[in-house]
Amino acid sequence: MEGIYSKNLICIKSGSTMGEAKDMMREKRIRHLPVIDSQGRINSMLSSHDMTDVPKFRDLPVELFASFPVRTVKPDTPLSLVALTMLEEKISSLIVVENNEAIGIITSDDLLFQFSLILKDKEKSGGSYNWANVATTAGEFFRKLADIGI
Repeated sequence: MEGIYSKNLICIKSGSTMGEAKDMMREKRIRHLPVIDSQGRINSMLSSHDMTDVPKFRDLPVELFASFPVRTVKPDTPLSLVALTMLEEKISSLIVVENNEAIGIITSDDLLFQFSLILKDKEKSGGSYNWANVATTAGEFFRKLADIGI
């Protein structure tokens, strides 16, 4: 999984406001913000789906909207397990942890980018998409998701 997840872990402190979080997400062009406590430990995750445009919520603390517990994976976790975990848990990011320390974040965008590279490489080499368990069209992809209950 090395090189696939982002090692640039941008976090926000507990007690920060939703307005600050929204501004940070926009400025950094990110969709996930781990929320850290006073000891620097990640205790929840704020995603763009948690954001609201209701003005009266702008001054409320992020921990009221953030999700917990935070799901984690190790750097050597197979990408197939990472993807399945995200699908089963209906989450779009996982914190990458090594020796009990957060070292990065992997998102559904990272997985989609890797998938697009695989498909692009196959197209360049003239290879077919007749892979046993991989959908090659959007229709097949959604049909396979429906078959496994997602």
